[in-house]
Amino acid sequence: MSIKDKLKATKDKVSGSIKEGAGKLMEDEKVELEGKLEKGKGEAREKLEETKDTVKEKFEKGKEKASSKINEAIDKVKGDK
Repeated sequence: MSIKDKLKATKDKVSGSIKEGAGKLMEDEKVELEGKLEKGKGEAREKLEETKDTVKEKFEKGKEKASSKINEAIDKVKGDK
């Protein structure tokens, strides 16, 4: 996750929590709900970025493994000649 994406997620979570708390204090259900939604948006953004990082890591590992297998096959074919 990039620093920029992490900051966006954190900003949404923190500002959402503050807004949710303010809504509770003011007994304003609309503001409280907006805060919960904003906090949820931050949590979702964070999970999305974590998932993207995981997929990227797995792709890179798979690519390296495939490249290694291809090189082994090429070496084997060259050795058979």
